[in-house]
Amino acid sequence: MVTLGNKEFFPGIGKIQFEGDKSTNPLAFRYYDENRKIGGKSMKDHFRFAVAYWHSFCAGMKDQFGSETRIMPWNDSKDPIQRAKDKMDAFSRALIIANDILEKSPYLKMRKDRYASFDSGIGRDFEEGKLSLEDLRNLALKNGEPAIASGKQELYEAIINMYI
Repeated sequence: MVTLGNKEFFPGIGKIQFEGDKSTNPLAFRYYDENRKIGGKSMKDHFRFAVAYWHSFCAGMKDQFGSETRIMPWNDSKDPIQRAKDKMDAFSRALIIANDILEKSPYLKMRKDRYASFDSGIGRDFEEGKLSLEDLRNLALKNGEPAIASGKQELYEAIINMYI
């Protein structure tokens, strides 16, 4: 069931299931099996990556509702093969930068400290999907506006700038 809060928007249509390439069900995956492992990762995990790759490197930071919000220099070539190569070069560089940030900078410790409230109590309940929208609304009404606690935006930006 696809729901937002307690309202069902597509009555009678449950989660789309994998049924294989012989399926005649129009609402079935024939090739996408979220649990199938490829290269040690599930197709579900590969799909998350593919969506992130598409939106970050292929779509000019746009979605289906708008136009491009950023000019991507790797999309400049008129030749589609060269464009694909340029895109992969940019993406490879981004992966190297991300790896360096994760392995050589204080980012992971900062992230752990920032999200420590998700390790127990209401934070853990939220992270595990145990709170409804009504629960979150009531929590917000009870607690009021959150205090600005971070103030570390410049530090995060400096870490990224050290590696690009």
